[in-house]
Amino acid sequence: MDIPLIAVGLVAMPAIYFCNKLVRRKNEVDNATGSMNAALQDRYDLIPEIVDTLKTHMYYECDVLIKLTRIHARALSFNTSYVKKLELNSEITNVLKQVMGEVDNYPQLRSGNSFLQLQRKWMVVEATLASCGNLYNHAVLEYNNAINGFPENMFADLLGYKTKTIFEVPQQGFITLKPQQLFYN
Repeated sequence: MDIPLIAVGLVAMPAIYFCNKLVRRKNEVDNATGSMNAALQDRYDLIPEIVDTLKTHMYYECDVLIKLTRIHARALSFNTSYVKKLELNSEITNVLKQVMGEVDNYPQLRSGNSFLQLQRKWMVVEATLASCGNLYNHAVLEYNNAINGFPENMFADLLGYKTKTIFEVPQQGFITLKPQQLFYN
């Protein structure tokens, strides 16, 4: 009687181990996704402030600011999937690079205190986003490796686990401060 029980235990123990491993990996991704969502929300929250600060000085770049506002609205939409939000994040990064490239053409804006404060806020948000993105990507890599490796892939299929998308971490530095701006304003 003990032999069938031992046989069941020998089969069940690895199954339990691999299922628990997959659940841990999924929970790590979910946790990292929450951090990413918070960092993305901080970024989205700054966009209206950027547009308001820039529109008074950069009236010739109105089309770019309108594009940024539209992308912002799509990113905040309730029916936007997480993958689409990651794509929109790349669009936001590209538009902001374009906008900040034009800031150099407006010395009165660049030297304004409100713009400098906005730059500081943005740098903190971007650093947080990059950090959260790196943690998210690490969790997704571990998760994707687990669900695609043998024998976990058999259990992943049974549990309905699908591969996750890697986040493209934006390069910091498209908004820059000169050292004296950090300390004197």
